[in-house]
Amino acid sequence: MAAVDVTDTGAARVGDDDLNNLDEARAVKAQIPSLGVMAGPRDGEEWIARLKEEYAALIAYAGNNKANATDWFKIEANKSGTRWFGTCWYVHNLIRYEFELVVTVPVTFPKTSVAILLPELENKTPKMYRGGAICLTEHFHPLWARNVPHFGIAHALALGLAPWLAAEVPHLVAQGSIEPAAAASSGDGAAGSAVGNGAAYEYEYESDE
Repeated sequence: MAAVDVTDTGAARVGDDDLNNLDEARAVKAQIPSLGVMAGPRDGEEWIARLKEEYAALIAYAGNNKANATDWFKIEANKSGTRWFGTCWYVHNLIRYEFELVVTVPVTFPKTSVAILLPELENKTPKMYRGGAICLTEHFHPLWARNVPHFGIAHALALGLAPWLAAEVPHLVAQGSIEPAAAASSGDGAAGSAVGNGAAYEYEYESDE
């Protein structure tokens, strides 16, 4: 896997500077199907069509990660497809750190990017807004704006969340703000097992019909 590679060395190979390099961005984009439906949550049947594209892109991206042994997230959506829940993880110095993941879809989507939240990290880094939304304004949002409607949730994870984790997790570890996954999940064996196998992807799609 060329551009996004989360391995046991902890390196998510797309960093902030890479987003200014069109070749690097194209390398990541090539892994994920481009979306075409210009529709948001209030657009009825067109939104259903957009959701199908979102699922197809996520499944393709997750499948590519799994094939390359670079799994780093699992995610599922509510019935309307406007709020997504899951877990993401990052390995730093051979130690795995896991975080609750929430993705919200604004009514102005896809003109406006999704918001990506890591709630448990709120107030632990300045590169985060209220509620645990990660800061993507400087690097990712301009890239999204240039790729409407072709970018979707999978692109936001690959080009937004992955480089954010690569930049922030080492700092959070150094300042003692986060604990390794095993320590954080002790006492909750079921959750630790579900996340710890590194191979779980959940995609549940239902239309409102």
